[in-house]
Amino acid sequence: MKLTAVLALAPLALGFAPAAQQRAPTALNGYVPKGLTEAQYKAAMAADKSKAQANKSKFPKGKKTLDIADWLVQMEKKQTLKGDKVVGSGHSYAKQKFSTKSAFDKVFGTNKEMWE
Repeated sequence: MKLTAVLALAPLALGFAPAAQQRAPTALNGYVPKGLTEAQYKAAMAADKSKAQANKSKFPKGKKTLDIADWLVQMEKKQTLKGDKVVGSGHSYAKQKFSTKSAFDKVFGTNKEMWE
């Protein structure tokens, strides 16, 4: 009697179970988002990868510096001599951010604590 009751209720229980979804196998045997084909997904991934690579080249890590040995070689090439006298030293100067002290004070103020 119990066996017939269980057999009678089995089709009802299967009606509530989620239907198994079959996905087409891919050549990757990996993840492909629903709604995209494998080719579309590969194209999107390639576009994202190239965009990330372009962004990395735009913003390199670390500071770009000039080695002192390389700087000395460049400076020696730029020097001009007239006999024994040095006419042009080839020296390079740091970039000047503010042309006057008042321009500097407009940006940073004249607070004495700033210098201590």
